[in-house]
Amino acid sequence: MGTTANYSWPYPESSDYVADGATAIENLADAIDTTVDGLGSWSNFTPSYVNFSATTLQARYAEINNVTFIEILAELTSSVSATMFIDNMPVNAAVSSQETNLYAIATDLTGSLAHQSMKVDFSGFGAIRFYGSVDGSSSNGSWQSSRPFGWASGDYLRVRGFYRS
Repeated sequence: MGTTANYSWPYPESSDYVADGATAIENLADAIDTTVDGLGSWSNFTPSYVNFSATTLQARYAEINNVTFIEILAELTSSVSATMFIDNMPVNAAVSSQETNLYAIATDLTGSLAHQSMKVDFSGFGAIRFYGSVDGSSSNGSWQSSRPFGWASGDYLRVRGFYRS
């Protein structure tokens, strides 16, 4: 019996007896099933919020090889005091601003406004920050107390996407 290099899956070698082949193939199938079942399973995590307070409604991630998928939905419980960051990501990014495909949506319930960020990147590889807006407004800097609107308790922030980890 041999084993594969990456996952140590057992396989029959050409010198193995035919009678042992069915057992070897069954063992290989079980090993593949176990490996594939564990890939990309969602796990919860607890983000921390910098310069604002929020109730986390959902925070989960899945890691497949060196790519991490995240989803965060938070309801603000305070206004924003400075540039917004979400810290305590479950897996640090490999690079700060390249090879990320994250987006954020900010929803201002009092003004019935929604803004999607033009850029979400990592600050120090472990905290994410938000920039700009795709709605054509002049909110091109980092999201903070009055950008892309005046943040208040009850507003929502959703982050979704993936990055290289």
